[in-house]
Amino acid sequence: MGACGYFGKRDVRGSRDLRALVFEPSGSLAANWPDSGRVVVGGAADQFRPRIAADATGGMYVAWSEAGVGGESVHLTRVGTSGARADGWDEVSLSGARHEARVSSILADSNGVHVAWSSGQEDSVVARVARRMASGGLASGWPESGAILGGSTGDDPVLLADGSDGVYAAWTRAGERGDGVVALTRLDESGVVVEGWPSVGLEMPDAPGDEHAPKLVAADAGVLVSWSRGEGTAGGTILRSGASLGEMLPALLSTASWPDLVRLEWSLAGAVPYAIGVERRVEQGEWVRLHELEPDAEGRMPVEDRDIEPGGRVIYRLRLSTPSIEATMPEVEVLVPRAAPLALHRIRMQGERLQAWFSLASREEARLEVFDVQGRRVFRQAVRAEHAGDSEASWPTPVRLRSGVWFARLTQGRESRGLRVVLTR
Repeated sequence: MGACGYFGKRDVRGSRDLRALVFEPSGSLAANWPDSGRVVVGGAADQFRPRIAADATGGMYVAWSEAGVGGESVHLTRVGTSGARADGWDEVSLSGARHEARVSSILADSNGVHVAWSSGQEDSVVARVARRMASGGLASGWPESGAILGGSTGDDPVLLADGSDGVYAAWTRAGERGDGVVALTRLDESGVVVEGWPSVGLEMPDAPGDEHAPKLVAADAGVLVSWSRGEGTAGGTILRSGASLGEMLPALLSTASWPDLVRLEWSLAGAVPYAIGVERRVEQGEWVRLHELEPDAEGRMPVEDRDIEPGGRVIYRLRLSTPSIEATMPEVEVLVPRAAPLALHRIRMQGERLQAWFSLASREEARLEVFDVQGRRVFRQAVRAEHAGDSEASWPTPVRLRSGVWFARLTQGRESRGLRVVLTR
């Protein structure tokens, strides 16, 4: 089997049922599977947010949310490669009807399956994890309605196997200021918090609030946690298998772009136990590795990219590598400005300095000149910038440059731009 997919399709009643499609590695539809998919779950209710995980026999576990008359609920079943229910399995209801019940993660192993979801009323949503055995029965020690992560409000839970029949679980919960804070816990095979881990979960470091969408990746003897922030930036950390904090992940400090240059900067405090590479792709192209990064004495990692096209869209990401893991940080999208015109915006005298604001069409050296009303040149200076587009520069004010009316000219190549200015000391 190559790949399988699940989707919702509205029937003649207007509700959505849950359907499956299976494809061969070649991309063709598997034998005996209809083009419209095979109904896995039907009925009068709406099925949505399907999540799937392969079992150990070529079949699949399927979890989904369902909207009925009494509210939303979370369900689980197991199907074979033909789409029929696995022997001994029926539809298992993991949660009762709530105002909201949204399945978010499913994780299968040879013995069974974990399912994570968030459910509750508008002001009291909690994150839960349930464990079912391969036979469909409830796993020993686990609450039938799932274990509540952190014992309080939570949303958007995700799962990762811990290598010891348990799971890491990350979720978002309300912080002291009401913003989202990402927390992490570790549950053993019975659904109990592993000894040494805080019962309420471990809040991520360097997280000022408004964190959401956590992701988990296996790391050396632990787990790598990353998350998004409200303003489009991201953060993350590596935690060891115990509850102690490990190495911090790079944090994005800034991005800037001009028609011929993109500049980004990450920072990283402390020792670096992994190799860091920056990758780039343009629009929908392939990822290309640019170069390796190493923090300077202040932990900063600047990146400059000049192989760009004006008006394009470029996406960057960091790849972290150790002998046993490969992980990528959240993507950073940069919109490159269109080609810049040659322009002279403004000139003024500030104390003993002559300041100029301008736009260059390229990095080619330009020339700024200032003339009096009789056309006599009183100032000439080369103008250089690291990039095309808007820039500024300053020089010591010439002795002959007094308060009054002057004419300035900016020249680059065969083009010139003039400006009448009134200068005052």
